[in-house]
Parts: sequence; structure tokens; C-alpha cells
Amino acid sequence: VPDVITREWIASQPSPYRYLCEYLAEKTYRRGDKVLKQMPVGWQKIRLICHLEAEVESNGFDGYFGNMTLDDRTIAEVPDALEALRQMDVTELARIVDEALTIWQNFVKFQLSERRRNKKATGNAVRRPRRAREGLDHIEEGLDPLYDRFSEKQVTWVRQIDRYIKLHPDEFAHDK
Repeated sequence: VPDVITREWIASQPSPYRYLCEYLAEKTYRRGDKVLKQMPVGWQKIRLICHLEAEVESNGFDGYFGNMTLDDRTIAEVPDALEALRQMDVTELARIVDEALTIWQNFVKFQLSERRRNKKATGNAVRRPRRAREGLDHIEEGLDPLYDRFSEKQVTWVRQIDRYIKLHPDEFAHDK
């Protein structure tokens, strides 16, 4: 990973995205996220997409969305990651993430309705866990194929990000 990212360096790299992820991780590790405020606009996109990729690879979509869901049930960062993907013309990955997000949001709604139902009725204790398991099975059935598509298309969407970076080097050049 270079000490600085110049337009020339970007032009010389066949696949700069991975290096930019490493560069960003190194910069934020040493100086924290505040370093992003001093970097060109493209770096926020890189942070969002690198984070999405790392989380989904490590924890699946349910882990990524679970980690991004706040106490008030809003989902932090994911809408911005989707927008970054669309801006970088990585539309197929954006569609996959959007589909997964819809499944996740429906699961969260299901969990809330089950909690309300459990508060109202203390009977039927045997049926409640089965319904919760069915909800969990449903989310896994929906998210597993999307994770497979995410993985299968990874090379393609990384190339799309690389192309965007090379076409817009000013968004990523960082020589500080």
C-alpha cells in the first residue's frame, strides 16, 4: 500500500479498489474516522463499500444489517452504501443489497409483531418459539441465495468499482 494515492498511481494500477480499502483501513486505524473529513469525496464511498463487503463476507447479510440496525430500528449506513454503489454504477450489487435489505426489514417487522403478540397473550407458549423459528428460517432462505449472488458476482463488481476509480481519480487522490 503506498504512502499517498496520486492520480498517476491510480492510473498505473489495474485494480486499485483493494489497495484503497487497505490504505483507508491503515489511515483510519492510525487517526480514526476523522481522517475521512480531510480526504476527497470518493473516500466516503470507498469506506462504505469496503465496510459492506467485509461485513457481508464475515457475517452474511443478516450480520451486516444486524450490526447496522440501531436501537430505534433505523438502519445506519446502508442507504448511504446503496447510494455509493449506484453513483459508482455498481447497480447489480446495489440490487442484491436492496433485496437483502427488504428481507431484513420484513424480518425485523415480524420480530416486532411477535414481541407484541407475546406481550398480549401469555398462552400458546409452545407456538411462539415455532413461529420465531419459522421467521428465522424464512430470512435465511431469502438471504442465502443473495449471499451466493454477492459472492459469485464479486469479481464483476470489483472491476466496476476499479473502472469508476480510474475514471474519477480526483475523487480518490490523497497525497497527505
